[in-house]
Amino acid sequence: MADEEHLNIIKQGVETWNEWRSTNLDMVPDLSGADLGGANLSLMNLIGADINRANLSWAKLRGAKLNDANLSKAILARADLAGADLTNANLSEAMLIVADLTGVRLSRAYLGEADLSGTILIDADLSGVQLIDTNLTGTDLTGADFTEALAFGTIFANVDLSMVKGIETIKHEGPSTIGIDTIYRSKGKIPAHPSGSIFHLRSFRSGNALTRIAVRIRPARSANTTFPILQSGRITTTIWKSLRSW
Repeated sequence: MADEEHLNIIKQGVETWNEWRSTNLDMVPDLSGADLGGANLSLMNLIGADINRANLSWAKLRGAKLNDANLSKAILARADLAGADLTNANLSEAMLIVADLTGVRLSRAYLGEADLSGTILIDADLSGVQLIDTNLTGTDLTGADFTEALAFGTIFANVDLSMVKGIETIKHEGPSTIGIDTIYRSKGKIPAHPSGSIFHLRSFRSGNALTRIAVRIRPARSANTTFPILQSGRITTTIWKSLRSW
């Protein structure tokens, strides 16, 4: 449960809160489980704060300092975190559906089992981020930097990966899932690690048969093209021709 004193101070606004933080450097703010839905927390110093299981839906956190904060299982649906610093933050099982994370710093953050469906991550720094069973369905990744990120069980469905930076440096600890919609939206321009990046296309039904396709994306062998080579012994001729017809 959140500390009542800490709750009372944060409700007094950014100036009062940040001044209190500056005079209580050894204090770890306890906002765990707090209901801060719709609150204006922009520019607040929340470094190292315990905010796990808190309700921050629709909250304004623009430019907030959340380095090393514990946001595990926090609800951040439709929150505005544009420009916030979440370096090293713990966002395990956090819900960030349709949140605005434009230009955020998520370097080395942990996003295990976090739901970022529909989230805006334009120009976000995700270098070294851990994406374990993370849901990125429908996320806007334009200009996002995934340099040296770690992925396993990550869902890249209905996203455009053609403008993502550092995707070829992602460390794949195991297979992730990529939708055919992602391949089409990216127009095949998905850079890959030299050893190949393994994805599983989402299951789809054809008649009474349920099919799951494994795809290995490798760099194109031709020096004149950035298009990847898709390899799978289970891709049907129709799908293969479609993928090759861009």
